[in-house]
Amino acid sequence: MKLLNDVSFNLPVNCWLTGVSEISSNSFAIDGVAVSNYTVADMMTNLETSPTISRVDLRVAEKGKIN
Repeated sequence: MKLLNDVSFNLPVNCWLTGVSEISSNSFAIDGVAVSNYTVADMMTNLETSPTISRVDLRVAEKGKIN
């Protein structure tokens, strides 16, 4: 529960989560949509400051349309 609170607290404006999945007991993946690369960078920077999260990696960033 603490993890989800940290993730939601660190969401910048114009960034939406579409999924969170556990990869292993100490690793998880976040899927989401953001309006710009700057918003993605803000999200990653915010997560890196969380005491609950020890490592943040960007796996995929794709351009698309938000309807």
